Amino acid sequence: MEQEEKSHHIKHLIREGKTNAQARKVKKYNEKSDESASIDLAPMVDIAFLLLTFFMLTTSFSKPNVLEMGLPEDETKQGVSKAITPDNVLTLRVGKTGRTYLNVGLGAPQYIAFNDLKAKVKSYVAANPAIITVIKVDKDATYVNMVDVVDELWGAGIKKFAMAGMTAKEQEEIETAEKQ
Repeated sequence: MEQEEKSHHIKHLIREGKTNAQARKVKKYNEKSDESASIDLAPMVDIAFLLLTFFMLTTSFSKPNVLEMGLPEDETKQGVSKAITPDNVLTLRVGKTGRTYLNVGLGAPQYIAFNDLKAKVKSYVAANPAIITVIKVDKDATYVNMVDVVDELWGAGIKKFAMAGMTAKEQEEIETAEKQ
């Protein structure tokens, strides 16, 4: 019965002015449209995993930058303690603008150009090898300024230093010096 209906449909198309070949194409199209259409996603999944693998293997992760600081040795175990006199203390202060101030002992901090810092510190170390270095950084100064000062000290031969916070009096001294 179905065959009769299909042939009847083809005859109807021929009557409408379609050729026999066109009628057969319409018939094939109608038969194919009965099947469910599906897209094969396997190649797309393969490509996704290939891209994922490629990016995992070619990506380089940045290594964290770490500032290494040497901690002082425990001198109490040896039973020897060193007396610290103000003349043995070299203090470097970094203001919030990044300017560097230097003083030895209890003297007033003096501005020193960043380019002259290494040479000046080397001269102090040559005069007094037992000098103790203290770095005081303003709380509003940038981290880069502190790291630059530490790099200059390291280049001047100072491997041990102490980091300390600035007191309110020291901050006032630095702010007064920066205004001049």
